[in-house]
Amino acid sequence: MRLVFFAFLMLFCGCTEKGSDTQPITVGRVSSWLDKNISVGMHVDDVKKFLTTENIEHSWVAKECKIYAIFRDVEKRGMTTASITTEFVFDPAMKLENYKVEKVFTGP
Repeated sequence: MRLVFFAFLMLFCGCTEKGSDTQPITVGRVSSWLDKNISVGMHVDDVKKFLTTENIEHSWVAKECKIYAIFRDVEKRGMTTASITTEFVFDPAMKLENYKVEKVFTGP
């Protein structure tokens, strides 16, 4: 009985491993994560594969040599919603030149 109570208490308090993974998505966290996994000089196909594998919503715009990625609805303030966007810029050889991460707000 104590074990059941303890398990319920852990779940209710958010002390489980899954509960600790619910930190908010921020520009800083996305930037750090990308710094560890994406590097300048990567081929566009490798960046696309990484984003797809990680289930990150993204789109390739060939005319601009850019990939746009988004983490939707990371914050809500009243009627305004924030998302984190990332723009990956590639050179003519399809190698990553740089990327930037920003928070954008949408609303009425």
